[in-house]
Amino acid sequence: MARRRSDGHFLLSGAAFVATLPFTLLAILHPSPAIFWPAMFMTLLLFFINTGPLTAAMANVLPPEMRGRGFAINTMAIHVLGDAPSPLLIGVAKDHVGLGPPVLVTGLLVVIAGMVLLAGRRALRRDLQAATAVAA
Repeated sequence: MARRRSDGHFLLSGAAFVATLPFTLLAILHPSPAIFWPAMFMTLLLFFINTGPLTAAMANVLPPEMRGRGFAINTMAIHVLGDAPSPLLIGVAKDHVGLGPPVLVTGLLVVIAGMVLLAGRRALRRDLQAATAVAA
């Protein structure tokens, strides 16, 4: 997609994040495992589609001398702000309101992230043009 559109990395990732919504809702709200497991599979498949395109977008806009630092900061942010506190936060929320609402909020945050990516496509195009101009 990035070959045809300069904003393709954000377009694919954003659309995939937004597309998780019906599958996430189905997985959370349907009591049958026959529905839950395929819906959750689709949610996770769409969720993890973003990894490659967003990594490529970051590599394309960062100057070579900053790429290592940029990837390190990105990786730390993912773990410090996401992986590390999420089990505790979901557990605390579950103890107060049950498991459904915290998981639903998490799913909605993914959709919001997709909308942010879709809204940021113009900035990506601008940053890619700037990076190309600097490289030339």
